[in-house]
Amino acid sequence: MPSWSQLSPEPHAVVATDAGADILHRRFVEASRRAEIVALVNEAAGEAELCEVVSREICQALEAEVAFVLVVRPGGEPRVAGAVGLSDAQRAALVGQGPCAAALDRHAAAVHTGVRATTEVPPELAELGLGVLAVAPFAAQEGRTLLAVGRLAETLFDGPELALMDAVATSTGHALRRAWLADDSQAAEERSALMGLITATMAEGVCLLDPGAGSILYANPALERMLGYGAGELDGRSVHLLGGLPPDGDWSGEVPCVTRAGTPVWCRANVSTFEHSEHGTLWVIVLADITERRLHEAELERLVNREPLTGLLNRRRFEEELAAHIDRAQRYGAPAALLALDLDNFKSVNDSLGHSAGDQLIVRVADLLRRRLRHGDVVARVGGDEFAVLLPEASAADARRVADALLSTLRCEAGAGLPRRVTASIGVALVEAHTKASAQDVLMAADIAMYDAKEEGRDQVAVYDHRRTRHTSMEDRLDWAERIRRALDEGRFVLHAQPVLALNGDDEGPRYELLVRMEETDGTLVEPGSFLAIAERFGLVPDIDCLVVRRAIALLAAQQRAGRPDISLAVNLSARSVVDPRMAAVIERELARTGADPRGLVLEITETAAIDNLEHAQRFAARVGALGCELALDDFGAGFASFASLKHLDFDLVKIDGEFIVDLAGDRTNQLVVRAVADMARELGKRTVAEFVGDERTLAMLREYGIDYAQGYHVGRPVPLEEVGLAEASAHAAACV
Repeated sequence: MPSWSQLSPEPHAVVATDAGADILHRRFVEASRRAEIVALVNEAAGEAELCEVVSREICQALEAEVAFVLVVRPGGEPRVAGAVGLSDAQRAALVGQGPCAAALDRHAAAVHTGVRATTEVPPELAELGLGVLAVAPFAAQEGRTLLAVGRLAETLFDGPELALMDAVATSTGHALRRAWLADDSQAAEERSALMGLITATMAEGVCLLDPGAGSILYANPALERMLGYGAGELDGRSVHLLGGLPPDGDWSGEVPCVTRAGTPVWCRANVSTFEHSEHGTLWVIVLADITERRLHEAELERLVNREPLTGLLNRRRFEEELAAHIDRAQRYGAPAALLALDLDNFKSVNDSLGHSAGDQLIVRVADLLRRRLRHGDVVARVGGDEFAVLLPEASAADARRVADALLSTLRCEAGAGLPRRVTASIGVALVEAHTKASAQDVLMAADIAMYDAKEEGRDQVAVYDHRRTRHTSMEDRLDWAERIRRALDEGRFVLHAQPVLALNGDDEGPRYELLVRMEETDGTLVEPGSFLAIAERFGLVPDIDCLVVRRAIALLAAQQRAGRPDISLAVNLSARSVVDPRMAAVIERELARTGADPRGLVLEITETAAIDNLEHAQRFAARVGALGCELALDDFGAGFASFASLKHLDFDLVKIDGEFIVDLAGDRTNQLVVRAVADMARELGKRTVAEFVGDERTLAMLREYGIDYAQGYHVGRPVPLEEVGLAEASAHAAACV
């Protein structure tokens, strides 16, 4: 720091006494005073007390009227930390302009005389009328300070006085530096303690990770509990416990952590990096346990994409997989083969041994397919006894070899415990490199080949070849499809009505189920069993359903206008119609167009179709329910998942599968099932319908069990509408487009 004489704008010589003893005494007094003030400075606690002590003591030592300390902490603004002889306004004015601000900027000491109001002196400071003002700045890396002392009289400070100021300013600067460092250290400790408290009480797991060493430095109690470790046991353990973290930090995603017992815990991880002076780059990881959510998502995925009886993919999900592979074949030339497998004479198993035995056989076949196929193969149950298998990267020879092996496995193992041998027929269709076929094309080709295998004697494999002449049987199927299309175009589908009897004694209106028949050009009627399977395979069922729904709503409106407001008409919908959002739109539009009361319309979907397409069925049920229509769950009890389905679907009626009704009087198991369904439905506020009622004794038992409605040949056979007093409003209704 420069000497005071050099910095004083008006230097005055120090007048010395001739008496050596006086000089020595004065120097002794000054040194003692300096030591005393420095000691007080060093003893002061904190910035505020230190600056007040300095201002007070320097005023007394130099017989001044004004003294103050200006401080500038790192990154902060100048401010008066301690002062004597200044008002609040004067203290505030000292930091912006004038000699003090200039001294801080230049880090230079100075003595000013005649401190009056000029352009360089703030008015608040000029009001003091100071004759002399001395300023002594001190600068350090951790901040700056300035000690200022003023006298009203224009009595200059001599050399020893300026030296005292210099010493006190330096001591003050060092003391403030220590105080600031202590404050920062204490604040850091407080922040550290607070962060420790926060992390210790957080529900999420938190850990500090050294990515270089691949080890955990710290883990909070929540993470220790999450992974099954005691206090401090995670410290130093491998990062592999935290799953597949990325090589770089600043990342978020889902990772499978590993507990002490070796079980996975899925977590949502948020990773942040920071630089530590000692350890270098460190990661802070926050982990939230999402295992329950992942399990819930997996269950939803299973319900939406998997068939409930076997756990295999359902038809909709399989078609998505097939379409994706065909897209890869079109883009990259990846071949594949599709197998369509259908059990031979499966209906006879259901008819002779019951649906329970049939379900067990389906489950056994599914298990055999899983065991026999490769991990990358895709297998699905696409119908009652129909399965489909996608073989990626398979040639025709590969597909034939796999199909033969599957037939052999089924032949030897599927019929275990059954009184008859179980066989199947398999059709093979190839997905060739750079194919232009669609998923529907390939599925249809595999179906055609599968029917060829059945017609060749069953227990066979047939490979579809578009280059050869089709068999006559295939031509017959194509002919049937064309006949169905023409019947749709020409309005040659007619409705029959089967009465539904109310058993509870209530005075209800008439109830009927509407059943469709196809009229040939010669006037003969074809039962649905002869054309629905072909219509299903060629994608014509939704058009038939649409036609039936339009006619049913028109008929309902006509009957209500004719004085039968309580009439109820039920129609069946296929799985494809439930999936197709156009069906709900057609129902909504036709109800609005005809003015029919929707409470008289019952829409029946089979339990199997509903569960196979659960998400679509739920949306469909919600939409038609909002319209006011009733929903019936048909063939209830046909599958293992029957009671589970009641949790996921909003419906009004349960139609008990006829398998439990046809021999109700002679089968104790059937009686227990029907009674249980009746009790359960009643508790849920649902009504029940029994199908296939064939005699009076069965009807009496149904009344005893509390079944609400009965339907079957004993109640009434399906007959033309005119025979039950119904008449269609129009003989023709267009198919859906």
